[in-house]
Amino acid sequence: MFRGVEGISRPVLRLPYRWWDYAVLAIGAGIAVIELVYTIVYWSHLPSKVPTHFGVFGTPDAWGSRDHVFVLPIVTIVMYVGTLFLTRIPHYFNYPTAVTSENAPAVYALGRLLVEIITGMELPILLFVLQRGMIRAALGVQTGLGSFLILVVALLGVITIVAFIPMFLRAGRGR
Repeated sequence: MFRGVEGISRPVLRLPYRWWDYAVLAIGAGIAVIELVYTIVYWSHLPSKVPTHFGVFGTPDAWGSRDHVFVLPIVTIVMYVGTLFLTRIPHYFNYPTAVTSENAPAVYALGRLLVEIITGMELPILLFVLQRGMIRAALGVQTGLGSFLILVVALLGVITIVAFIPMFLRAGRGR
């Protein structure tokens, strides 16, 4: 049993990974690799100064050396590796329902899948969209990121969380 901060005991389980866990993680790994390869391919074509930050409306408002283009791929890879470790300890996650010995396998599986989807797939997609926009802006192909695309990708995470809440509540009741 794991005793959380609130003093609530939760079972510690070693859940098997299912095919959808592997599929989501494989998509995330693919996105991380594509982002890194994209960056390497375009690095030699970049000017000495590239946009490093974009304002609310997607226009560049800070510039730095072209070496800065490697920050986002590194963050993506570190975050992906962190996801691999984090998904092994679902008993540490916060849930919108009580976790018992009876519902722990279902609740933990959902918690792990939610983390895999958001940090293992959706955030790498967001970071790749940002990376691609940064490189294209540096090359003069586009003037900024465009706030619509960033908004859509960011809303995807919120929609995912909202979609998972009823699933957690059903799993918490044992259904």
